[in-house]
Amino acid sequence: MPKREIIIEAFVVDPVKGSEAGMAWQYIVALSARFTLHVVTQSYDGNDLRIAACLLQHPLPNVSFYFIPLAAVGWLHRFPINYALYNVWHMQSARFISRQFKHSGIAIIHKLNTTGYRIPGFCYWLPYRFVWGPIDGFTNVDRRLLVFLNQKGRLAYYGYNFINTIERTLSPNVRLACSKSAGLLAATYDSYQYLKKRVKNKPIAYVLETGVSDSIISSETPPKDPAVFQIGWVGQCIHRKNLPFLLRALAQLPSHMRYQLQVVGDGPLLHDWQKLAIKLGIAPFIEWHGWVERAQALAILARSSVFVQTSIREINSTVVFEAMANGVPVVCLKTSGMKDIISEDIGHLVAITDPQTMIDDLQDTLLTYYQDPSLLAEKRERIRVVAQTTYHLETQTHLITEMYESCLQSC
Repeated sequence: MPKREIIIEAFVVDPVKGSEAGMAWQYIVALSARFTLHVVTQSYDGNDLRIAACLLQHPLPNVSFYFIPLAAVGWLHRFPINYALYNVWHMQSARFISRQFKHSGIAIIHKLNTTGYRIPGFCYWLPYRFVWGPIDGFTNVDRRLLVFLNQKGRLAYYGYNFINTIERTLSPNVRLACSKSAGLLAATYDSYQYLKKRVKNKPIAYVLETGVSDSIISSETPPKDPAVFQIGWVGQCIHRKNLPFLLRALAQLPSHMRYQLQVVGDGPLLHDWQKLAIKLGIAPFIEWHGWVERAQALAILARSSVFVQTSIREINSTVVFEAMANGVPVVCLKTSGMKDIISEDIGHLVAITDPQTMIDDLQDTLLTYYQDPSLLAEKRERIRVVAQTTYHLETQTHLITEMYESCLQSC
């Protein structure tokens, strides 16, 4: 029996990168075992060459790629101009799909990314069943977290919250995409509840933005010297990633605690954060790796005693799943999508209260893990089990397949 044909519209796809581009690649590979896929994406920064090279080594016979370039110079890719550019690309994508597949037996068009709800594209106007998601971004950033940012960062997120409150309610494109969709996929439970309240008579499912795959398990082993507590942190050095929160907690650790913070990442705030580490007196205990190859980043993660995710806004962080896949307990703020996937069985959620209480909570958690290796070992075992079941990519792919089937039966 021939496989159903699905169009995947993915704004970014890359087999060697993380975040949304890597998420799209993982889902494409997983879905290709069940469907014939036509993937429409943009060509940028050599991703088409990386995809071609990857397909030579690991062919996907049920997948065809169609690349539409995003023609614009780099300085235009900044808020808010970037949204105009991205919408232009999605118009081009919808026109291309309309022409290319006019006489094809397409079952569904799935708008896979971007995950942010602001860019639903325009494929919902085409005469196919339209599935959108996983999507997120409807909730605002908790203002109590903005205290850890500098003045520029605080102003940026006050502005973000203001615009987000207006846009999620009044955007005609978002309302049309929701009303014309055959089904919606929410990337966080907050977004699931938001959509359930506002979108009626549509199937809505909670599906993670990404998941655990076997390819992100490193051959590295846990730390050989348990006396040196290895703390992992990975991310861009930007306001949202909020590394100063962790630095201030480390500055409160007792002097007898031997630890090393492994920072993987780069960005505009790197030097500011390095200066803060010097000011707090913890610079000798930090190794700044910058950006490294993914295999090296996974090895650093696997050698970590614990991974700390400090973001003030995150959906389902790819690096969190990479840590989980390698049996590394995760400590993060109780916000966004992180609170949906991390529990006390496999890590710790820092409750959002006042700044000093949050810093104390993080410091106490790290000290407890350092002083009780058996507790850490128990969490390691439990997190591996959860990673290979509930949060495995196959589990999430099955949920997407169920949504496809539901849409096909109801329409």
